[in-house]
Amino acid sequence: MTRKEKAKEMGYVFVSNTNDLLKEIKKDGNKIFIAGSFEFMERANITGKNVTIESDKNHVITSNLWFTKFRFYESFTITGKNVTIKGLVLKGSDCDIRTLDYKFAQTAIRCHADSFHIENCSITCFGWAALYMHRYQGALIEQCYLASNKNAGYGYGVWFEG
Repeated sequence: MTRKEKAKEMGYVFVSNTNDLLKEIKKDGNKIFIAGSFEFMERANITGKNVTIESDKNHVITSNLWFTKFRFYESFTITGKNVTIKGLVLKGSDCDIRTLDYKFAQTAIRCHADSFHIENCSITCFGWAALYMHRYQGALIEQCYLASNKNAGYGYGVWFEG
């Protein structure tokens, strides 16, 4: 049985675009399966508690969302507690790590809540950081592939802010 078939059996909600994802991540206890590739059109703020977002790594979420020092445009923001992101493939638009453009940057996932889990994800080409954490008590990050997530000498794969 494939991961997608298991997700269907377990009552996951299937999404394949930004708008559907934005609706589902606000609901406490929701289980979401990424069922198609799409581009983020705006930031996905996960406000629901105990939300799970999962994929089988067959679909890519791309992001061209940028931020300046005054406006943040991370692809995902976690503000709900006990959020799990598992098996996602996230790709930013800044794979040229030689660029030294300090005015604009990208972050894949910015965490503002405790007890989140990021497992088995592939996060590439974000110009600032793959994971940027303000709160991280109870955080679990494991078996993730993080690559090309920086401008030379300026960005980070994982950044913990204390």
